[in-house]
Amino acid sequence: MSVTVTPTSTAKPNRMDRRREKTRQLLMCAAIDLILEKGFDETTTDEITETADVGRRTFYNHFDNKKDCVKAAVGERFAHYASESIPVAEKHEDQAIALTISAMAVFNRVSSDPITERLTMYPRLLIDAIRESQRDFITPTVINGVEQERFSSSLPLEAVDALISWGFVGLVLENIAQPDSDDHSTVWAHYLLQNLGVKQEDIGSIIDTARDNTAT
Repeated sequence: MSVTVTPTSTAKPNRMDRRREKTRQLLMCAAIDLILEKGFDETTTDEITETADVGRRTFYNHFDNKKDCVKAAVGERFAHYASESIPVAEKHEDQAIALTISAMAVFNRVSSDPITERLTMYPRLLIDAIRESQRDFITPTVINGVEQERFSSSLPLEAVDALISWGFVGLVLENIAQPDSDDHSTVWAHYLLQNLGVKQEDIGSIIDTARDNTAT
């Protein structure tokens, strides 16, 4: 989780911007397809550019290296999962419930995504992709939750961020390794709310409400 507010531009993209974005999308799609087919280690930058039908120089105009390209591609994929959950989450004024609905929905989608399984040996990459992909929803939700006095923590923000990020990925990997064990999305929600300082006596009812509103 990251609660750093990043300014966004509202300028309409011109033709050059659209062409650049199209090329970027081609490269990211190629990276995802190749990793699903061959795995991360076996996929090379040359294969990504060949599949996307662009030159190496063009690749490096967009990304520093293969890992940077994959992180961006996976982050965008995970961001789509967050966007799917937002219409349901935003129906609730209680920010603890809203955040938990989104958190559980995203957990289930990320855990069942074959690209996640392909990247289990790269938890740092998964953490970075999760942080970038969830920021736009988590940032305002946490801020609003603090204002509602739903969220609070005695730990520094950076420590909470690290605990939540590593906890998410750790539980995702556990869910992939043992898919038939306990409901890891519920465990994740409990862990998340605890680290955000939600009162222990409220956590169960928040999760129950979120579970009733979370599509799996």
